[in-house]
Amino acid sequence: MVRHFPRHEGQSVGRPQRAANAGILARVAGPNDHGPARRIHRGLEQIACGLRNDRRRRPGRKPALANDNADQRHDTISRQQVEDFLFAEADLLDNWRLDEWLGLFDQQRGGYIMPTTDLPDGDPSSALYLIADDMPKLRSRVEQLLGGLTWAENPRSRTRHMVSNVRIAGREGEALLVKANFVVFRMRFQNIDPYVGEYHYKLIPGNGGFTILERRVVLDLEALRPHGKVSFIV
Repeated sequence: MVRHFPRHEGQSVGRPQRAANAGILARVAGPNDHGPARRIHRGLEQIACGLRNDRRRRPGRKPALANDNADQRHDTISRQQVEDFLFAEADLLDNWRLDEWLGLFDQQRGGYIMPTTDLPDGDPSSALYLIADDMPKLRSRVEQLLGGLTWAENPRSRTRHMVSNVRIAGREGEALLVKANFVVFRMRFQNIDPYVGEYHYKLIPGNGGFTILERRVVLDLEALRPHGKVSFIV
C-alpha cells in the first residue's frame, strides 16, 4: 500500500517509495472494527502472515512433493534423449546390425508388432496382424534374416530409416510412451519402395538409456502393393 499527496508529486520523482508494513496496518485497522474495516483487517492479516512465511523459507528451495522421487526418473528424461535413442536404433537397422538391435529389447517381455493397414488399432490377440512377434519369434526372425534363410531378403535389401517428429506422449506404468513419424526407403533390384507411417514405442528408462518393451509400426499405406512384402525390419 503506497500513497503520497498530490502536492508532493514533484518531490517524489527519482526517490524510492516505501511500502507500508502489512503487520502494522493490520493492527491499526483493529480486529473489532466492523464492515469494510473488518474485511481490510482480515486481508492485511493474510498479507502479513504470507510475508512471515516467505522469510522462513530458504531462498531457491522448492517445496517437497510427495511424488517427487517417484516421478524423477521420468521427469528428467528429455525429448532429445529419446530422439537420440531412436536415431541410433535406425542406424543399427540400416547397417544390418540386427543382433545389436535385438539387444535393445526387454529379453523377456519385448515385442515387435505391425497391424494391418485397415485396422491400425487392432488388438494382436484377436485381430489379424502383419507381424506380431514376441521375443522367441523375434529372435527367430533375426536369425533367419542374418542366416540368409529368408528368400525375400537374399540378397538383403538396402534401407534408410528416416525418423522425425519424435514426441513423448505419456507413460504407462514403468514405460514411457513415445511416438515418431517415419519414412523407410527400401532399395532392391533397382526398385525404391517407400514405407510411411508412425512408430509407437513403450520404452523403459534405465542405466542411462532405454529398453524397448514394445515397438508398434503403424503403416499409413492403403495397401502393401506395389511393395508386396515387409520381409525386412521396418
